[in-house]
Amino acid sequence: MSALLLTAALLAASPTPESRGWSERNGDRVVAVAGDQIVTVSDVRRELSPLLRNLKGSAAEQEAAVRQASGDVLRSLSDRAIVLREFRESGMVIPPAMLQAEIDDQVRRLHGGDRLRFYAALRESGSTPAEHRRQVEEKLIFDFMVSKVRRGIGEASPARIQAFYDGNPALFARAERVRFRQISVLRRASESPEETLARAKALESRLAGDPAGLAARFDAAAREGSDDDYRAQGGAAGWREMEELAGPVAEALRKAADGAATPLLTLDAGPDKAHFLLLREELRPAGKAPIEEVRGAIADRIRSELSNQAVQEWLERLREKHDVVLR
Repeated sequence: MSALLLTAALLAASPTPESRGWSERNGDRVVAVAGDQIVTVSDVRRELSPLLRNLKGSAAEQEAAVRQASGDVLRSLSDRAIVLREFRESGMVIPPAMLQAEIDDQVRRLHGGDRLRFYAALRESGSTPAEHRRQVEEKLIFDFMVSKVRRGIGEASPARIQAFYDGNPALFARAERVRFRQISVLRRASESPEETLARAKALESRLAGDPAGLAARFDAAAREGSDDDYRAQGGAAGWREMEELAGPVAEALRKAADGAATPLLTLDAGPDKAHFLLLREELRPAGKAPIEEVRGAIADRIRSELSNQAVQEWLERLREKHDVVLR
């Protein structure tokens, strides 16, 4: 089965006289039976086509990639077949309006609403509107059935969240980080170094005064006098890891308190000097992130893992029920 799929896929990707001869001797054939549903070589080849168009490397590497992908695709298609059968045996149907809405949305997203471009793309891929409609319907059915299984998963308990947090310390290790604002004063055209420094000191003087109003004064000074890309946002540079910053900048921010500004900092910038004013908003030391900060992310991860496990167990039951055979 694997060799057949592999050969068929490679032949579709790079036709040669030998491959054309093979195709003449070997027509499409069934490679999986899932209940009363079948999966053919053509089905697998269609799913593999994006991979085949972008194959790189040696012939052996390409063969290994296709061999692996063909097995994954075959299993996926056989699972889809049994899920479709389960859906139809339940008596459920996809409303025609929902199916048409999904197709219309694809035409808008992928082809700018142009039906002619849509039909041309189908022809280029060797498909037809009817085949495409069937494929869209099958995907809607599969997604609907899987979502039913996922909806049955409850929320992660506090005890399970705590156990995951305690058992995976490496996932929650974090470097020293700082959130700050900055004002950059760079030498402008026709400006002497002394004039640049005077401009920086004038901005520094605007920051003096009541500490309670420092953030507002810093924001205004940055918007009016800073020479960097953070100017439009009041100097807000966001969160940065300390190790990413220049040594003098990191040192100045460590020495400042949260909500306080650093003294004027002067650094070499090529032949000129660059002057900086920094406002430390918050510093987070290196260490393990508190569970309060990551509780939501852990809960989402646990629920995702439980959902995936539930879907796999459900599919395994369907495989046994519908007697899936891979040829």
